[in-house]
Amino acid sequence: KYKIAVMEAVQQTGLVDGNGNPLSTPVWGYGENGGNPTWPGKTFEAQSGVPVEVKWENKLRGGHLLPVDTSLHWAYSLPGYEGYSIQKDGVPIVTHLHGGHTDSPYDGNPEFFFSPGYTIRGPRWVDKKYIYDNSQGAGNLWYHDHALGITRLNVYAGLAGFYFIRDNMDTGKADNPL
Repeated sequence: KYKIAVMEAVQQTGLVDGNGNPLSTPVWGYGENGGNPTWPGKTFEAQSGVPVEVKWENKLRGGHLLPVDTSLHWAYSLPGYEGYSIQKDGVPIVTHLHGGHTDSPYDGNPEFFFSPGYTIRGPRWVDKKYIYDNSQGAGNLWYHDHALGITRLNVYAGLAGFYFIRDNMDTGKADNPL
């Protein structure tokens, strides 16, 4: 069981100024138990056939790091959601495990989005906790934000991380030949 919060952070991402000095970069990341978020997010290492439970928390209040085109079809343009805004209600998010064998309520469908504190929940939102059953062989997966209409912006801002599934053929240990 994990509790992962989505938050803003400042990180060294390899950017430098004209004199070669490192530039601090605002990013969004995932932090375990509300700790310091990182980009890329926490790397999960799961065992094939052993479920993992994650409670995703949204702490992205205020504005977005990038310009949001609110004229597009997106989370806060759905019928009944038009009165909400990022500035007032926070950035909607929902995490998708890309390549995972995941039941529908936990798959990160774009309409399962939620705002900070779960105050606003998308029309298909189900639960705060996501179950990843890992019912597949070893593989390198990744997770990312998948909120309706702003996936590209949220991922570009930093909301992505790695998820490795191990089995007895690929243990991830040094003595395990490729």
